[in-house]
Amino acid sequence: MKTRFIGNGNRLLNLFIRDFDGLSGKVGWFESAKYPKGTPVALVAAHHEFGSAKAGRPPKSFFRPAVAENQKTWESLSRRFSKEVLEGGLTAHQAMSRISLTALADVKTAITELGNYAESDRVVKRRRRRKDPPPNESTAILRDTMRLFTTLTQVTEKK
Repeated sequence: MKTRFIGNGNRLLNLFIRDFDGLSGKVGWFESAKYPKGTPVALVAAHHEFGSAKAGRPPKSFFRPAVAENQKTWESLSRRFSKEVLEGGLTAHQAMSRISLTALADVKTAITELGNYAESDRVVKRRRRRKDPPPNESTAILRDTMRLFTTLTQVTEKK
């Protein structure tokens, strides 16, 4: 179905643009997400994403590949939901929330796929030495507490 403006179409279009102006959807880890010993989850995510030379950990990216793999889908959703906003079926906030929720699910899928890689023997030994073994004794990355997965969130906000 084609969107048609009847009457004052420019006024409707300006309202539509104003509704989206300053609206953003964000996916990530916020300050409140921490491991029991106080380490920010966002820091651990960055170490996995970019690696850590100091810890001898090579990059095991999940966020950037998720964006690259799904960006066209999110753009398609943006076009579809924008049309629904113009037609009155959604608010701009609802549209942005749906897109960021989809992005959240896509990043969580990427984290799950990354979790299939085993930690190095060095990391496993270090955990045992400091008496910080994973609750399930797993040696798979991100499977020990699942905190990286469970604390990933999204927010839609207007600036």
